[in-house]
Formats: sequence, C-alpha cells, structure tokens
Amino acid sequence: MSAIPKLLTYEDYLTLPEMMQRYEIIAGEMIMPPSPTFEHQWNSTQLYSPINNHVTRYRLGVVLYAPLDVMIRRSPLQTRQPDVLYISMERIRKYGFDSIQNVPFLEFPPDLAVEIISPSESAHHIQEKLKDYQIIGVSECWLVRARQQTVEVIQLTTDTVQSIGIFKNSETIESKILPQLALSVNTIFAPPDFLKW
Repeated sequence: MSAIPKLLTYEDYLTLPEMMQRYEIIAGEMIMPPSPTFEHQWNSTQLYSPINNHVTRYRLGVVLYAPLDVMIRRSPLQTRQPDVLYISMERIRKYGFDSIQNVPFLEFPPDLAVEIISPSESAHHIQEKLKDYQIIGVSECWLVRARQQTVEVIQLTTDTVQSIGIFKNSETIESKILPQLALSVNTIFAPPDFLKW
C-alpha cells in the first residue's frame, strides 16, 4: 500500500531548494514529468531565440524560459511552468521590475505562455493548463505540437478560451500579442541546413 503524498502549502513551497528539474504543483502535489527530450529542447530553443530577438530589438519587454514557476494560486497551491513566456513592458511597469528580479516565482501573469505539448499529455491536462492561464490573466497561449508540427494560437479572456488558428508548414504564426513577429512554423521544427547530410 503506497503512502499518500504530503500536499505542499505555500509556506512549504517557499522553503524548497532551487531546482533545475521541471515540475508543476497541482492542488498541492508536486508533479515531476520525465526530463525533456532532445526534440522538446530543440523546439524550445527555436521558439525562444526568435521571440527574444524580436522583443529585445523593439524593447517590448522580457522573454524567459523554463524552469520558472508562474503562481496560479497559493491555496491550494498551484503553479505552472510554461516552456517560454513573454512579459510586456506594460505589465513590467504595472507590477514593477522588482517583482521579477530575485523572486522564486512569477506572481503576475505573463502576456504569452508557450507550451510544447508532450505526445503523452491528455486533452484534459491541456485544458486544465489553459484554464489556469485564463484565471490569472494570461492573454495568449501557444500550443506547440512537434509530432504534428503545428502551433495553435489560443486567445484567453476572462470569458473565453478561443483558438485563433492552427499554423503549419511555412505559415507565419499570427499572434495578437506580438503582431509584428514574423515566425514561420517550419523554422521551429526543421533542423538548419548545416545539420542535414
């Protein structure tokens, strides 16, 4: 008979050591998925780099990547770790840069959360993530599916969770949060020419 895991409180969470292992805390339970695959990390890098370059070039805000906790609620404790997230200057000014620096988690919503979907993730799990992001005020979420080589853009408001479109092949991702970003889907999944032989 297995022991019932101890549920973490917010106070417990604050005493946890810094970890590079990915995890989420769902209703107080720490859940650690397997280490990300090469494919996952490749896709993450191919997403982070062009988004960060665009945001930095036009001084739009800050782009960060996992692991970084986004606080959903303190009780029962719930956190998420988007693979890539973008915080606009507008939100940084609203909440203050101090609320990003030297803190163990992000306590206000990013504008954009990017989730690279594992083939083993259920539709229910994905919907739960979207619901959490909607609750805290994330404006947009990208669902990246490597096996299908698609990026689905989801717009979140207080009332709705709406798919804006599913982009594939050489299509450019249409983002309401980063409307000037020219990011083609195939650049996320295809290896560069120098790796092909």
